[in-house]
Amino acid sequence: MKVLVPFITLIFASGAFATEFNYMVPTSEELKPFATFKLQGSIIHATDGLIKLNYQLPAELVGENYQPMSFVGRRKNDGQIDLRGDLGKAKCIEINSILNCDVEYEDLNIDLAAVELAINNQSANPQQRLNQLEVAKLFSGEPVGILQVVP
Repeated sequence: MKVLVPFITLIFASGAFATEFNYMVPTSEELKPFATFKLQGSIIHATDGLIKLNYQLPAELVGENYQPMSFVGRRKNDGQIDLRGDLGKAKCIEINSILNCDVEYEDLNIDLAAVELAINNQSANPQQRLNQLEVAKLFSGEPVGILQVVP
């Protein structure tokens, strides 16, 4: 696999880099339109080869005011970036200047009642709310996803 490094190089050269962050929950084709979230206030930062990734999962997955996700690690010789945090780990690879991270969480305490309230506050469409709640239930049962960082 060919690994491109311009985006990571840009991160290393610039220090902090705020860009577009998307989070996707793996799900069925039917639920995919409800399983992608734009993350606000996210940042990736690199200093002396150490990469830090910070973001907030959406309220539609974890409820309001959930603690921010924070991961730190280094790029390996093969181009992969292994990150760890208190709540999980991420394996990232850059393809065509887009950083893709497979994220696995540990010990997330998700309050589905708070998630349902957040979903109800976001959408007036009953079918959309049901679909979003189904995605949240899938996530709470198996808290994994794909974080995509687009320059």
